[in-house]
Amino acid sequence: MTGLGFVVRNLGGHRYGIRSVVYSPDGTSIISGSYDGTLRIWDTHGPFPSPLADRDPFKGHAGAITSISYSPQGTMIASGSTDCTIRLWEPKNGHLMGRPLKGHSGYVNSVTFSPSGHYIVSGSADRTIRLWDLRKQEPKSVAFEGHSNWVHSVASSPHGAYIASGSHDKTIRVWDVGRGMKVDNPFEGHTRAIFSVAFSPDGSQIVSGSEDHSIRLWDVRSGVITDKPYLGHTLGVYSVVFSPDGKYVASGSWDKSIRVWDIRNGGLALSPFEGHSHWVHSVAFSPCSTRVVSGSEDCNVMIWSTREDDLEDDLEDDLEDDLESLSSDATDYSMASEELHTLPIPAPPLLGFERPEAWLSTGSPGNHPRFTVEVRARQMTSQEMFQQVVAHGCIDLSSQIDPAAYTTMAIHGGAMGDIYKGKLYSGLDIAVKVWRVSTMPEDGSRHMKRAMREIYNWSKIKHKNIQELMGVVLLHNRLGMVSLWMENGNLKDYIRANPSSDRYSLCHQVAAGVSHLHTNGMVHGDLKAVNILVSEEGTTKISDFDHSILSDCSLIFSDTTNRGGGTLRWMAPELLLEGDAPGERSRACDVYALGMVYRGKPFHLPTKGDIQEIITGQLPYHEYKKDQGVLGALFKQKPPKQPAELYGPAKPKATIWHLLLQCWDHDPSARPSAYQICESVGSVVN
Repeated sequence: MTGLGFVVRNLGGHRYGIRSVVYSPDGTSIISGSYDGTLRIWDTHGPFPSPLADRDPFKGHAGAITSISYSPQGTMIASGSTDCTIRLWEPKNGHLMGRPLKGHSGYVNSVTFSPSGHYIVSGSADRTIRLWDLRKQEPKSVAFEGHSNWVHSVASSPHGAYIASGSHDKTIRVWDVGRGMKVDNPFEGHTRAIFSVAFSPDGSQIVSGSEDHSIRLWDVRSGVITDKPYLGHTLGVYSVVFSPDGKYVASGSWDKSIRVWDIRNGGLALSPFEGHSHWVHSVAFSPCSTRVVSGSEDCNVMIWSTREDDLEDDLEDDLEDDLESLSSDATDYSMASEELHTLPIPAPPLLGFERPEAWLSTGSPGNHPRFTVEVRARQMTSQEMFQQVVAHGCIDLSSQIDPAAYTTMAIHGGAMGDIYKGKLYSGLDIAVKVWRVSTMPEDGSRHMKRAMREIYNWSKIKHKNIQELMGVVLLHNRLGMVSLWMENGNLKDYIRANPSSDRYSLCHQVAAGVSHLHTNGMVHGDLKAVNILVSEEGTTKISDFDHSILSDCSLIFSDTTNRGGGTLRWMAPELLLEGDAPGERSRACDVYALGMVYRGKPFHLPTKGDIQEIITGQLPYHEYKKDQGVLGALFKQKPPKQPAELYGPAKPKATIWHLLLQCWDHDPSARPSAYQICESVGSVVN
């Protein structure tokens, strides 16, 4: 039997990869969590599931969503994030319930409700498992410790007596909830990291998925493997789940496929589900066990039917209903089959989304599904982007990089990309910044050409204070930009580790780098200390040119301000306040941000605090705890508060403070150029 599926593309919804998907307990909706930091609820009725009309994306996390879970009663949603917190949501309106649950010191990689719904279990990159009392909204007990590396996945047994955890240390551990301790020895057998674990509905078995490409079933009591490993995936298995009826296991893999296994004979129950164009991060069964939902790095949610008659009946009924009710002004879809001539079918509008160009088509008889629905937008793949930038003159470093030397996981991650550490065959350590997106809209060749030109221009810029783009590579089927690895990390980390460093010299170096960028016709667009690296010799290197490259492309968030204590505080007022014309990132915007990077304490930094910029060691506009206060100050044209360290007429304090005020002028044309700033700070240094 073949698996049948229909696709939901997140047109205008999630802009980056999907990390977690789950059905509601009643099966009427699906919730998805993404790298973009938001959750979305999808209505599962009809052949074209869409975001529910009254549900905006759930926003609140300051980092990527890593895991989501529905309470058994369907009254609460829990989400874990790279911001190290857990948040609780009201499904009906997306409102946050209570305060964030804080306690983990690393990414929260996995969350799940207990069967009673009274507490939440979480697993973290800090190597611990925690239980959270939902009534008190605090840890229920001390953290469970025992793993020697990241905890990637946690699961609660059906009766809530035990917890299973899978870790990067290649082991599974079972924990006694009542006694708060490990049960016997770890389950060992996988040869690489374990990304996912789940209990069987009767609680007798645990299924695990691993980076070693295999799926294993374990006896809970003995810790012994109950069957031979399930083999078939060609890359790591990132998600595994039992069907509610206990007969099947679904697995999602980095090989872009979903497989359904019959645990009664250890073989595939269906042909692999193939339709995603990137890693499958998450799979979940519907409550009736007849459908599987998958979430992928390609930004798609797909729903697959495990029964041919289920999909056939459902599609025919729903299509008949929809054909009668759809408005005539919707985008046309085409449906073709052996029995029907090609004819236009009006597409149902996906509420809150752009209408896609799509087709309904039927496959040939035999091993192909009778009906498939594919929702497609015109996209340029990573491979095509890679070919474009190489054609424009960038160096293809594929043959020079040791593929076995990449770090397994990203060293750093952000909204737009992940950074992996690698090594050239020559032994040189490199950093590979991999774009979060795997496709680029082609609606406008001008934008695509501009992005290619900016990458090419960056590759040709040679300056001691600018991170050099050595070349490009395809990593995990995404476009990666290769630079030298900087062991000192970013400027924030460097200053924290070297409190006696010469701040004015650092200011001068940063200005020199910005000046050279502007001289060569480039605008950075996101200057701040965390986007400035420091070499082994203590030389600053401006990096992270994502905004410069992508600023005219629809790849980026329309709200790239990241208004959660993030980039907003460095952004020029013309980008944030409404005016006669929308603001665009410019050299003057870079100068404004440069002033924010400079502001700080010249001689001492506290050992604790927020983002520590070069001089004050404090967040820009630190006197305002919330970004609304910053926007209010910008509206009133109030500059950041003058720090005590820059009071007085004596140089260099007076010179620096006067320079900062010029950088923050609300009239962009009144701000000094980066070259003038470089000269001014240079005079102080000298």
